[in-house]
Amino acid sequence: MSQILIVWVSKNKLESFENNEKDPLSLEGLKHLLMKTLDTKAPFATSEFDIWKYALKKVISIVTHDRKTELSKCDADEFNEVKTHLTPFTYYIDLNRMDVDEIMKYIEPVNIFSIEKLKDIYCSKARDKELPNIRGIPVFKWKNSESEKQLIVSNDGYTVGMKPNNSNINLYWNLSTTEQNYHGWVLGSDGYVYRKNRWKWYDAEMKVGNHVTIFLDISTVDKRRKCKCSFSINGKARKPVVSGYGWDDIPSQVYPVVSLGCGSDLRIEPVSTRI
Repeated sequence: MSQILIVWVSKNKLESFENNEKDPLSLEGLKHLLMKTLDTKAPFATSEFDIWKYALKKVISIVTHDRKTELSKCDADEFNEVKTHLTPFTYYIDLNRMDVDEIMKYIEPVNIFSIEKLKDIYCSKARDKELPNIRGIPVFKWKNSESEKQLIVSNDGYTVGMKPNNSNINLYWNLSTTEQNYHGWVLGSDGYVYRKNRWKWYDAEMKVGNHVTIFLDISTVDKRRKCKCSFSINGKARKPVVSGYGWDDIPSQVYPVVSLGCGSDLRIEPVSTRI
C-alpha cells in the first residue's frame, strides 16, 4: 500500500467503507495500514475500538462468504477460522486505547489476546496510563446533514459554509424550557470569551483569513479528568489559559461547535494531540 493511499484511508472512518461495494481495503491491506500507523503522528479518523469492529466484520464476511455479520451467529468451525484470521492483528491493535468495558465485553470473548497482555493493559489503566482512543491526530469533519439545506459541506468534509440568503423569510419557534444546563465555552470573534451570561476580554480578535488554534490541556485530578483551554491566533504566541467564569472546570469530553452567518466559510484542520 503506497504512502499516499495510507494517508487517504487514514483520514476516512473505516466504518464508511463497510457498505461500500468497492471497499478499498483487503484484509492484507488493512493489516498493512494498521502496521504503518500504529505509532503515527499523522491525522487518523477511526478510534481503536472501531478499528477492531471493522476488522471483525470484514473477517466474518470473508469466512462466511457474506452470509453472516455477527460472531454470535457463527458456528464452531467458523468461529475458529475467524480467530485464525484475526490473530495477526493483535500486533497492530492497541488495547490501551480502548475502554475497559469494551475490552471485557467485546475483545476477551474472542480469545485471541494472551492473558499476560490483558493483565498488562488492565494494570496500565489502573495506573491512569491509558492512551487516547485514537492513534495519531484525531480528524474532525463537518457532518453533512441532508435535512440542513443552508449549509454547504465541501473539501471532503473539512470546509463548511452558509449559502447566501437573498430572500426575506420569517421564522417562528415556540420554545418550552424545562431545564437549563450550560455546556458552552465560547471564543467570540470580538476577542471576548463567554460562559453562561458572563464574559471577559481575552485579546484574541478574529478577522477573515485568520487561523485559530484551540489548546485543551487535559489532566487527571482525583480520578476525574478535567481540561483547561487556551487559544492562539495565526500561530502567534499562545494566550494564557482562560480562567474564571467556569473555564476552570471543562469536562474532558467536548465537541467543537461553530456559529456561522450567511455567506460565511470555515475550515477545521487537525494540528496535534500533544503540546
